[in-house]
Amino acid sequence: MADRFTSYRPQAVLGCVTNFSFLHGASHPAEIVTEAERLGWGAVGIADMNSCAGLVRAHLAADAGAITLLAGACITLSDGPNVICYVRNRNGYESLCQLLSAVMCRPGRTSKDPLTIHKGELARLSGDIELITIPPVQPDISYRTQCQQINLITEATVHAGAYLMRDGCDESRLEILSRWAEADGLVMVALGHVLYHVPSRRPLADLLSCIREKQILQKAGYLLSRNAERHLLSPNEMSHRWQGYETALRHADALASRCQFSLSEISYEYPDEVTSLHRTALQELEYQTRRGAQTRYPDGVPEKVKAYLKKELDLVGRLDYAAYFLTVFDIVQFARSRNILCQGRGSAANSAICYCLYITSVDPARSEPLFERFVSDARNEPPDIDVDFEHQRREEVIQYIYHRY
Repeated sequence: MADRFTSYRPQAVLGCVTNFSFLHGASHPAEIVTEAERLGWGAVGIADMNSCAGLVRAHLAADAGAITLLAGACITLSDGPNVICYVRNRNGYESLCQLLSAVMCRPGRTSKDPLTIHKGELARLSGDIELITIPPVQPDISYRTQCQQINLITEATVHAGAYLMRDGCDESRLEILSRWAEADGLVMVALGHVLYHVPSRRPLADLLSCIREKQILQKAGYLLSRNAERHLLSPNEMSHRWQGYETALRHADALASRCQFSLSEISYEYPDEVTSLHRTALQELEYQTRRGAQTRYPDGVPEKVKAYLKKELDLVGRLDYAAYFLTVFDIVQFARSRNILCQGRGSAANSAICYCLYITSVDPARSEPLFERFVSDARNEPPDIDVDFEHQRREEVIQYIYHRY
C-alpha cells in the first residue's frame, strides 16, 4: 500500500478476449490490437477461452503496427478458477498447445461435448509460461486454496490476477486479493478484463451473454451489469482507476517483458521420415532425382534436362523445400506400389524434378518448362503440387498418410 499516492503509467494490458471466445468476446482480434495501440499501450495480451485460434489475426494486426502481442489462452477449469496462460517463448507456446490439443482430442470426446479440463492437467505446462489465476466476483477461502493447489501442481510461474468490477466493492476485493497473494508468495497482476475494444460494443456483448445463458434481455439483470465497462481503457485511465495498487500494474508490465514469443518464430516443419542413410533432405532429393532421371532417360540425361535439374535443385535447396518434394514423392510411390492410379498436374508440370520423381508426366526434354511458375524466390510460400488419385481408392492413400506421418 506504500504506492497509494504515486502515479504509474502502465505499458501492458492483459486479459483481453476476442470473438474467438464464442459468445463471450464482442470484438475481432485485430480490433482489440489496433485500438490498444491507438490508446497508447505498448503491449496487449490476448487470451481466448481454451483456444489460440484468434492469435493469428491478432499477430497480423500487431505485426502491421508498433505494439507487442502477448500470446496466450484462458483455460477454463472444471474444478478451479479460470487461468490465463501467457507464453514466454516457443517452448512455452508448444506446451500450451499440447495441453489444449490433448483435452480437445480426449478419447471419446466429440466436437459437441463440453470441454472439461481439470486443474491437475496444468502439470502438463512447462516452466516457460506465466499463469494468472482469475478470481471470482466474491473471492473466498475456496478460491485461495485452489490457487495454492495450482501453484503446487504446475511448473509455470503462478500469479494472482485481479480486475476491477466498478461495483463499489473493488477496494475491499483488491485488499483481500493483495493480502492473500502476499501471504502465499504470489504477486498480484492487474488485468484489463476486456471483452470488446470500444464502449459501443457493449450491446453486442449483452446480446452474446443472453444467448450464452439462454436468457432474454429484459430479464438478464446482473448478467448485463457485468459487461458494463469491459472495453479497453487508456493507460492513463488504468493508472487512475488502480490508484493504491499501482504495484499490480508494474507486475503486469514485468510479466509482459518476459513474454518474448512471436508467431513469426513458427514455420511449417516438414516430416523427416522421408530421408534415409543419414542424408539431409536435399541430399535425399538429389539422390532420388538422379535415380529417376536415369530411369526416365536410359540412353543418357539430355544436357537441357541436366541444366533444368541443376537450376531447380539449387533453388529448392535455397528455399528449403526439399522435404516437401520428398513427402509428395513418398505418397506417389505408395500409390504406384499399390497400383492406385495417380497423376500430378498443374504448375508442377513445369518441374524437371517432379518429372524425374514420377510425380508428373510432362517431359522437360520435349517442352519449355517455366519453373518460376511453380517455385519462385519472389513468393514466400512452398509450391503447390496437385496430385489426383482415383477416387475409389483415395481412402487407402489417406490412411497411409495418417499411419506414416
